[in-house]
Amino acid sequence: MLVGGRSSVESQLGEAIAAAAHGPILNQIGKDTLPQLLALARHPNVAVKATGQAGYALDPYPFRSIHDGLHSVFDAFGPRRMFWGTDITRMHCTWRQCVTLFTEELPWLHGADLNLVMGQAFCDWIGWQTSGS
Repeated sequence: MLVGGRSSVESQLGEAIAAAAHGPILNQIGKDTLPQLLALARHPNVAVKATGQAGYALDPYPFRSIHDGLHSVFDAFGPRRMFWGTDITRMHCTWRQCVTLFTEELPWLHGADLNLVMGQAFCDWIGWQTSGS
Protein backbone atom coordinates (compact mmCIF):
# COMPACT_ATOMS: atom_id res chain seq x y z
CA MET A 1 0.00 0.00 0.00
CA LEU A 2 1.31 3.44 -0.87
CA VAL A 3 0.66 6.51 1.24
CA GLY A 4 1.53 9.80 -0.46
CA GLY A 5 3.85 8.06 -2.93
CA ARG A 6 5.51 6.05 -0.18
CA SER A 7 4.73 2.63 1.18
CA SER A 8 3.03 2.54 4.57
CA VAL A 9 6.29 1.17 6.03
CA GLU A 10 8.23 4.11 4.65
CA SER A 11 5.55 6.44 5.96
CA GLN A 12 5.67 4.92 9.44
CA LEU A 13 9.45 5.03 9.51
CA GLY A 14 9.44 8.63 8.33
CA GLU A 15 6.92 9.60 11.01
CA ALA A 16 8.95 7.87 13.73
CA ILE A 17 12.13 9.61 12.57
CA ALA A 18 10.37 12.95 12.32
CA ALA A 19 8.91 12.56 15.82
CA ALA A 20 12.32 11.70 17.22
CA ALA A 21 13.92 14.68 15.46
CA HIS A 22 11.74 17.13 17.37
CA GLY A 23 13.31 16.41 20.73
CA PRO A 24 14.96 13.82 22.90
CA ILE A 25 13.64 10.41 22.01
CA LEU A 26 13.09 9.25 25.55
CA ASN A 27 11.19 12.39 26.44
CA GLN A 28 8.74 11.31 23.75
CA ILE A 29 8.95 7.55 24.21
CA GLY A 30 6.11 7.47 26.71
CA LYS A 31 3.96 9.45 24.32
CA ASP A 32 4.12 8.81 20.60
CA THR A 33 7.60 7.76 19.57
CA LEU A 34 7.85 4.40 21.31
CA PRO A 35 4.54 3.00 19.99
CA GLN A 36 5.49 4.10 16.46
CA LEU A 37 8.90 2.52 16.78
CA LEU A 38 7.53 -0.72 18.25
CA ALA A 39 5.01 -0.97 15.41
CA LEU A 40 7.92 -1.20 12.99
CA ALA A 41 9.21 -4.35 14.69
CA ARG A 42 6.78 -6.45 12.63
CA HIS A 43 8.96 -5.75 9.59
CA PRO A 44 11.95 -8.14 9.64
CA ASN A 45 14.09 -5.74 7.60
CA VAL A 46 13.91 -2.98 10.24
CA ALA A 47 16.45 -2.81 13.06
CA VAL A 48 17.03 -0.32 15.87
CA LYS A 49 20.29 1.41 16.71
CA ALA A 50 20.20 2.25 20.43
CA THR A 51 22.72 5.04 20.13
CA GLY A 52 23.33 7.71 22.72
CA GLN A 53 20.63 6.48 25.06
CA ALA A 54 22.32 7.89 28.16
CA GLY A 55 21.85 11.35 26.67
CA TYR A 56 18.09 10.94 26.86
CA ALA A 57 17.98 9.86 30.50
CA LEU A 58 16.17 12.07 32.96
CA ASP A 59 18.32 10.87 35.84
CA PRO A 60 21.99 10.14 36.60
CA TYR A 61 23.78 6.85 35.98
CA PRO A 62 22.59 4.10 35.87
CA PHE A 63 19.85 6.00 33.99
CA ARG A 64 16.90 3.99 35.29
CA SER A 65 14.47 6.34 33.53
CA ILE A 66 15.34 4.72 30.20
CA HIS A 67 15.47 1.04 31.26
CA ASP A 68 11.79 0.29 30.59
CA GLY A 69 11.91 1.91 27.15
CA LEU A 70 15.01 -0.05 26.22
CA HIS A 71 13.40 -3.26 27.46
CA SER A 72 10.29 -2.61 25.34
CA VAL A 73 12.43 -2.07 22.26
CA PHE A 74 14.43 -5.21 23.00
CA ASP A 75 11.27 -7.26 23.49
CA ALA A 76 9.83 -6.01 20.21
CA PHE A 77 12.91 -6.24 17.99
CA GLY A 78 14.94 -8.92 19.76
CA PRO A 79 18.71 -9.11 20.15
CA ARG A 80 19.37 -9.61 16.43
CA ARG A 81 17.74 -6.29 15.50
CA MET A 82 18.76 -3.99 18.37
CA PHE A 83 22.26 -2.56 18.06
CA TRP A 84 24.17 -0.77 20.82
CA GLY A 85 25.97 2.43 19.96
CA THR A 86 26.85 5.77 21.46
CA ASP A 87 27.64 9.30 20.46
CA ILE A 88 30.20 10.13 23.09
CA THR A 89 30.49 13.68 21.74
CA ARG A 90 27.11 14.60 23.22
CA MET A 91 27.00 12.43 26.32
CA HIS A 92 26.88 13.88 29.83
CA CYS A 93 28.54 10.73 31.18
CA THR A 94 31.70 8.73 30.62
CA TRP A 95 32.32 6.24 27.83
CA ARG A 96 32.42 3.51 30.44
CA GLN A 97 28.95 4.46 31.69
CA CYS A 98 27.61 4.37 28.12
CA VAL A 99 28.92 0.82 27.82
CA THR A 100 28.06 -0.44 31.30
CA LEU A 101 24.52 0.88 31.00
CA PHE A 102 24.01 -2.08 28.66
CA THR A 103 26.59 -4.56 29.95
CA GLU A 104 25.93 -4.23 33.70
CA GLU A 105 22.75 -2.27 34.44
CA LEU A 106 20.07 -4.02 32.34
CA PRO A 107 19.37 -7.26 34.22
CA TRP A 108 17.35 -8.72 31.34
CA LEU A 109 20.26 -8.33 28.91
CA HIS A 110 22.89 -11.04 29.37
CA GLY A 111 24.69 -13.94 27.74
CA ALA A 112 24.30 -14.42 24.00
CA ASP A 113 21.70 -11.63 23.81
CA LEU A 114 24.16 -9.15 25.32
CA ASN A 115 26.86 -10.21 22.87
CA LEU A 116 24.46 -9.71 19.97
CA VAL A 117 23.27 -6.26 21.08
CA MET A 118 26.79 -5.05 21.83
CA GLY A 119 28.03 -5.68 18.31
CA GLN A 120 27.63 -9.18 16.94
CA ALA A 121 24.10 -8.56 15.62
CA PHE A 122 25.23 -5.47 13.72
CA CYS A 123 28.12 -7.39 12.18
CA ASP A 124 25.70 -10.16 11.20
CA TRP A 125 23.21 -7.61 9.81
CA ILE A 126 25.74 -6.09 7.44
CA GLY A 127 27.44 -9.37 6.61
CA TRP A 128 30.76 -8.84 8.40
CA GLN A 129 32.42 -12.08 9.37
CA THR A 130 33.79 -12.13 12.90
CA SER A 131 35.28 -14.84 15.04
CA GLY A 132 31.90 -15.03 16.81
CA SER A 133 29.92 -15.55 13.59
